[in-house]
Amino acid sequence: MDILDSLFERAQDPEDESDIPGEDTLLADYEAIRFMMVCSKWNGRPRDKATLSISHDGTEWVARMLDYDNSRSFGCTGKSIAEATESLSRTLLAGAAKWYYWSSSPTKGGNGKSATSSRKSGKPKRSPGKSE
Repeated sequence: MDILDSLFERAQDPEDESDIPGEDTLLADYEAIRFMMVCSKWNGRPRDKATLSISHDGTEWVARMLDYDNSRSFGCTGKSIAEATESLSRTLLAGAAKWYYWSSSPTKGGNGKSATSSRKSGKPKRSPGKSE
């Protein structure tokens, strides 16, 4: 059981955000994506970390940002993983993301709404709805 103890110990959130190791491969040039994924605090307040999802839809690669802190997601496509990720980063940095907001009601299938501004209120839901 020592191995489990050591694995769980390493999984603890760091005390200081500056201690978070940088990703020096795929996400090296994508600071906005990286920080959404690793920062558990912003302006001294706790936040839910985001997730980057990569998939293939049959014709193109899809890079999707799941922003749990704001109950929203958006995605970009490309002919390669690098192209889709680059597009996602450019869109984030330009403030041009067409966010899909997840439903806060417990109905089957959800009633997420597409929008481009921040969520107005409510506690974030941890499961994403359908995306555009």
